[in-house]
Amino acid sequence: MLTLLGQPPEKAAEDAKKIMALETKLAEASRTRVELRDPIKNYNKMAVRQLQDLTPDWKWSDYFNSINLLEPGNVNVHQPEFFKAVNNLFKSTALDDWKAYLRWNLINATAPYLSKDFVDEDFDFNQRVLRGTQQNKPRWKRVVTSEDGDIGDALGKLYVGFYFPPEAKERALELVNNLKEALADRIKTLDWMDEPTKRKRSRNWPR
Repeated sequence: MLTLLGQPPEKAAEDAKKIMALETKLAEASRTRVELRDPIKNYNKMAVRQLQDLTPDWKWSDYFNSINLLEPGNVNVHQPEFFKAVNNLFKSTALDDWKAYLRWNLINATAPYLSKDFVDEDFDFNQRVLRGTQQNKPRWKRVVTSEDGDIGDALGKLYVGFYFPPEAKERALELVNNLKEALADRIKTLDWMDEPTKRKRSRNWPR
């Protein structure tokens, strides 16, 4: 990827080592998949001032202003220790290494939308090597998938407008209501459910 950006092979190989080293340090500071399953441990609500204390070398006010979030309020910091580690990396990692790392992340995120050489290289590793997929989807299918991911709700509204007229909605509602009635009647005949539970469950199927 770095070579496709125009870097000489030697420089690309050197930057790749720096990127891998920094990425490894970030990974080591991150919680494991098991730890990330703990909803309590990963809920750390704090004011922006507390967040700023975690990373004194990163100015959060500038960041929030850049994304037009003028009053962010409280924020949930999933991994406070990660932000502490990143702040240390700000001081211990050379600026050129950060530039190489951010350049790589930019090209890695946008490769599927660039020219064919980037698309092919991205597919070769992320799909063929890692997943065993032997052939990329046609371009039109990739475009549709991308658009659906970015503006899926808007596309869905257009689709409904074309293919789901009011009469179709009425038929669907009738079907759902009939199903609810059938389920409510079935609950009444269950021999393993007591009467208070039957009444409660039946009320949950509005007619």
